[in-house]
Amino acid sequence: MPQVVDGMVESEFPFLPDWVVAREREIFFPNALGRFQPHRDWNDRCDKDIRKLFKKAGKVLKKVRSEIEEHTGAQYVEIGGEPAGLISKTEEEMEWIVGHISPLVAEIKGLGWQRNSIYLRFGHKEYQKGTTLSEVAKLYKLETAQTFAMGDSHNDIEMLSDGHCGFAACPANSVDAIRDVVGARAGLVTSAAHGHGVVEALRTLFPIH
Repeated sequence: MPQVVDGMVESEFPFLPDWVVAREREIFFPNALGRFQPHRDWNDRCDKDIRKLFKKAGKVLKKVRSEIEEHTGAQYVEIGGEPAGLISKTEEEMEWIVGHISPLVAEIKGLGWQRNSIYLRFGHKEYQKGTTLSEVAKLYKLETAQTFAMGDSHNDIEMLSDGHCGFAACPANSVDAIRDVVGARAGLVTSAAHGHGVVEALRTLFPIH
């Protein structure tokens, strides 16, 4: 969350978001003074369940680390003594890693990851962008059909599914897996890339008359 705040300050972000999701699973809302406060019920439950899962998956994660360090140049990252994820040298190397560790991770129910380019973060399958978006929608008393989501990488796949958003979009630079998900839903794949694609999607879907 501090990195999000720093980014908004450095970019002179013109308004305060109604909510922010950090680390793909933690929800924060600004208070009356504009300071972001955690959604305690969700964040505490998330943290508790992930710690419990990592303890259960200790042996498997050690095996994953051994395999990665033996066969690739990727870095296995720990924070506070807990497994955080992997950083590969290239996207091709990450593709190999994902294919290689999938059978190992599948041994532990609930264990999964979120991937973005050469970065992979271990986590709980019940706490990712999709379930977090649904939690926020529930707090605002919104149905899934009333929500819109946009993403460009593998860690956005769950969020862009019809189980978590009513309409999906992605910018032109999105990875093939995302374009496939959005296309299968008859969603919007913009002609512009990156942030320009986001603006295109908002103007297309939410025109100002």
